[in-house]
Amino acid sequence: MMKRFLLLAFCLFLTSGAWAAAEESSAQFLDKVRNFRSTGTYSKLKGNIQHRRRGSRVENTPLYFGIIIQNDRFTGHLLIGNKDSLLISQSRTSGVSAVTRLKGTTAVLDHVGLRATDLTLGFIHGKLIKELPRESLGIAPCRVMLLESQDKKETVKVWIAADHYFPLKAEFSRKGEKAPYRTLECNGFTKRNDLYYARFINVEGPGWRTRVAFDADSAELGFFDPKNPVNIMGSAPAEKK
Repeated sequence: MMKRFLLLAFCLFLTSGAWAAAEESSAQFLDKVRNFRSTGTYSKLKGNIQHRRRGSRVENTPLYFGIIIQNDRFTGHLLIGNKDSLLISQSRTSGVSAVTRLKGTTAVLDHVGLRATDLTLGFIHGKLIKELPRESLGIAPCRVMLLESQDKKETVKVWIAADHYFPLKAEFSRKGEKAPYRTLECNGFTKRNDLYYARFINVEGPGWRTRVAFDADSAELGFFDPKNPVNIMGSAPAEKK
């Protein structure tokens, strides 16, 4: 049975588990992860960012993330707490991304430790250093890739579901350091309109942790019609008191 995955975190993948991943070289496998068979899809998600730093209280901030996947690129709008508003564009082939912070906003995204490329999986476009021994995350068998970031400042260890070609976990290490200083995981895959998305994204580093939780009831996912384009510009829900 074919499954379609619309992955957020990250985060939109429309793919299939029908390929024989075990027969592919590291480069062939990674090429399919980067150039997944996904075109003409969109997602509009609202949710909450929960952030905590050691010795500080938990902070909750509303989130909106809308994205369109077309043949050659992602186009997205990220709004955090009605304060941080960003437009995101990323090539589907090279992974090169452009982030425009709109006028009058503040760097809330930076404060909670998230990157726009966390949501678009831009880190999978790093240069392949080598494939590491295979591991399983829960019940999911994974191929593990060690990549060099596009800016050459980090190495990224990525666990990719072998049967479905999507990243489940990534560890970021500064060049020359062995221990990761930043870890990202996505889980809670949920179906909507025959598409799957990750409801939860967890990112953490020394002394801090952030959890993104998307609301399943208000999630809107579907297939993009260029003759009747959907508006992905949105607003976050009211902040919790």
